Amino acid sequence: MKHSNALLFFTKKTMYHLQCNPDRKPMNLFDAVPFIAQMEFEGRFFEVDDYSLFEIHTAVRDLYFLIGEEYKESDKKNWKIYVRMIHNAADLVVGDVQEYNKYCRVDTEQLIKDHNLY
Repeated sequence: MKHSNALLFFTKKTMYHLQCNPDRKPMNLFDAVPFIAQMEFEGRFFEVDDYSLFEIHTAVRDLYFLIGEEYKESDKKNWKIYVRMIHNAADLVVGDVQEYNKYCRVDTEQLIKDHNLY
């Protein structure tokens, strides 16, 4: 089981690295967080308890990539903030989609075009 989890993490970690256009434009943090919540959690999980910190941490690594930042070991403060932001967005998109739609919903297709992701 450990081996398959490591393989899943590697695959997930590099999802945007492998698929994104190298000439992409970095995303604004406040667009990237709901973008990731919608792309990685909505429709994939149906209860807040269905995902773990593993999925949250993987999403945070993707967040760093989408906003054009590199994670550094000394950057623990931002890491914790980003974990909280992704966790809150994932909880809302999975647990209360009406509230999410009211306050957080982004047009993922338009963001993909605007930031030249693919």
